[in-house]
Order: sequence, then C-alpha cells, then structure tokens
Amino acid sequence: MLFRAAIYLLEARRAEKFVSHSALRWDKFVALAPAGLLDHHWPIGAGFIRMEPAACWHGAGAVLLLLLVETWPGMRGGLAGKLPRLLGVISFPLYLLHVPPLLSVGCGILLLAPTAGLGSGAAAIMATAMFIPVTIGAATLAARAVEKPAIRIAAHRGSLVQSLGSALLARRSRSPTL
Repeated sequence: MLFRAAIYLLEARRAEKFVSHSALRWDKFVALAPAGLLDHHWPIGAGFIRMEPAACWHGAGAVLLLLLVETWPGMRGGLAGKLPRLLGVISFPLYLLHVPPLLSVGCGILLLAPTAGLGSGAAAIMATAMFIPVTIGAATLAARAVEKPAIRIAAHRGSLVQSLGSALLARRSRSPTL
C-alpha cells in the first residue's frame, strides 16, 4: 500500500511540468493512507491491510525518504556519488555475504580483544573497522566473479528461450487445430 502511495507521489511530481500544481490530486494520496495509521476502530476498506503501528511508521518514513530524495537535489546528488553507487552495485552480494565475515572477523576480534588487553569499546571499533572492508571486498569480488557472469548467462539463455518460444508459437499458428 505504501509502495503504491510512493509511486503515485513520484508520478505526480513528474507530472508537475505538464499540469498546474493545483491539478495534482493529493486527495488520492490521502485515500491510500495505510490502515495502520488509522484508529483501529475505523472500518478497513478493500485493499487495506492492518499493520502494527511501528511497521506502519517505518513504511511512512520510507515513503518520506523517497520523496526527500526525489525532491531535494542535494540529497539526490549525495546519493549519486561513487560510494553509494558502488554499494548499489554490490547490494545483493553484500546482503548474501555479510554474515560469514560478521561471525568470523567481527566476532573473532571481539572474542580475542580481552586477551590483547582491549576494552569492549575499542574492540567494537576494531571489529567494525575490520568487518566493513572485508565484507565490501568480498561482495565486490562476488559481484564481479559471480553476479555479472550469471546475469550475462541469464540474458543469453533468456533470449534463447524467447526465440524458441516464438518459433514454437509460429509453428503452432501454422498447424491446423482439431
């Protein structure tokens, strides 16, 4: 539901150059308000899902963040830098690979820190300082060695399946039906 509201607002924002500001239909956006923000005594209309209040506010915050990025050039420019773009490229491998470095490098440093005489604060800083580059490095390698070739193979196989499907449909349309 919140996703639909965000898409509506983004489309309305793009339409501003073609229509007057008063023509934007903010009442439609209000009609998309998630039921979690409403009092639980209100009847829920079709398509509404009752959410816990915390989840609803997280969703509303995500929509507002999306609007902020869309409308504030400074924020958009900050997210177009090299580091955010790199993190976007490696986001899926980063998601897949973050647990092993966390449990090996991060927890290993935290467990060995008392034997080296480090306090818990210094150990946490050291574990974080080691975990982040190891994880980003592993995700970058995985993106280059696994993800890009897999996408290339999938595109090739997809076009092959599409051409075979088209040939099969053409053959089926030429043959008489019973």
